[in-house]
Amino acid sequence: MAGEQLMFGNREQFGLSLLWSGVESGSAAEVTRGVVVLWVGGNPIWGSAEEGLAEADGIEWTWVELLEFLVEAWSHLEWEQAYPAPLNPLSPMDLEREVERIRADESPEYADEVHEEMLSFLEVHDLANALQGAYAAPVRILRQGNLSIVSTGQVDLLLPYSDVRRTLEEVGEEVATRVALSCDERARISQERWKARDRAVDATFVLRYGAGLDASTSALVEPYLKACDGRYTEDEILVAARMTAGLVDDENLRRLLDEIKKIEKRETPSLDALVSKVKGLTTRNMRAWEEGYALAQAVRPLLPDTRAEGRVEIEQVLGELGALILEVGLGVDDIDAVAVFGGNHGPAILVNTDGHHAQGGMGRRATLAHELCHLVWDREGALPFAEALSPRAPELPEKRARAFAAELLMPQDEAVERARTRKLSSFEECRKLVDELGEEYGASQELVAWQLKNGQWHRGKALPRMVERWIEQLASPRR
Repeated sequence: MAGEQLMFGNREQFGLSLLWSGVESGSAAEVTRGVVVLWVGGNPIWGSAEEGLAEADGIEWTWVELLEFLVEAWSHLEWEQAYPAPLNPLSPMDLEREVERIRADESPEYADEVHEEMLSFLEVHDLANALQGAYAAPVRILRQGNLSIVSTGQVDLLLPYSDVRRTLEEVGEEVATRVALSCDERARISQERWKARDRAVDATFVLRYGAGLDASTSALVEPYLKACDGRYTEDEILVAARMTAGLVDDENLRRLLDEIKKIEKRETPSLDALVSKVKGLTTRNMRAWEEGYALAQAVRPLLPDTRAEGRVEIEQVLGELGALILEVGLGVDDIDAVAVFGGNHGPAILVNTDGHHAQGGMGRRATLAHELCHLVWDREGALPFAEALSPRAPELPEKRARAFAAELLMPQDEAVERARTRKLSSFEECRKLVDELGEEYGASQELVAWQLKNGQWHRGKALPRMVERWIEQLASPRR
């Protein structure tokens, strides 16, 4: 006889309900037959619910396969925090689209290689692969610092990693307990492997999956790894290596890691007080750029020696908040800065003197404002240790930080109101306004023009169509 329905996690965020069939002897498959509903964001992703009914019809299967999947995936779900290079989609559900884009632009051999890497990644990050021989909707999980992206075709949620891990662990424990009713070899092996899931991973695994490094670069980074009671731990150096992997050569990577290693941990009471004042400001329903704007508007009047209006002296602000600003040459122009702010080093921002944006005064200001967003918002979330302003950085926090930097340096309302007041009647007048605002606020022509372009839509303050066209031209960087 079937028992009571069990619930792990919760329906509104991430949870799984399970009803065993009642068979208590036989093979591992027979004793773990049951009905599962997997819930994400209040929706039954595995299963279906009729309108008005509290319960959902689930998938009937043999759930020893879920236990075997979790055994294989456990270390990957804990350590792997980036997509296989060069993939970096906004959502895990966009991986296939990214591969097809590469297939259209690159050689077939390279595209096939990326495709194989993607399939290997999904083998341990998509819960649908737990059902061998049955269809289940994809549910893709990727850790980002203290958070996890839980992605379906319907919704992407950023949830506390500890909550997602606990739910999966509780499900695994329940299935393992059920498997113990069987005496077959499959039951014995799956139980033993589940009990050993938390064994310390070796340095090779940490460097390959925790940082995405090849064998050569792994040998360079391994001496910097930290271990506690025989287990490797993530820190600022490992994260910096992950976010710059494949972008800098070994000599410059060693220089970067040496610089980080020299940075001592600093107390930052002013920064901590600022963080506490804006905590909880954004909501789950906000898009990343909306979060960035809202954060900048809240932070601006709270910064030391900064008025709610006018130019933000970003280097002075960071210094008074307790963050170091250092310079390092990395030999590449697609990394503007690396910030470290974990428990061992920093907070500090290492500006790449070779960076495309960070080489100029305006670009340096935008880079530092971008990193301020990570210091204020991401230390307890997606980026608890470090961040590199580079193509390898996770896209959602980057979109938020880009919007934050733009709004902090050049508030949209001010830009649009100045444009409306001036009654612009020529392209040259438009360019003159953009240059004046840029000089006054310390922002590039491109940033000011984008704030004008986006601001009229975000604030419902439309400019004349011809002015819109002139601004669109100025929003493209000068060559």
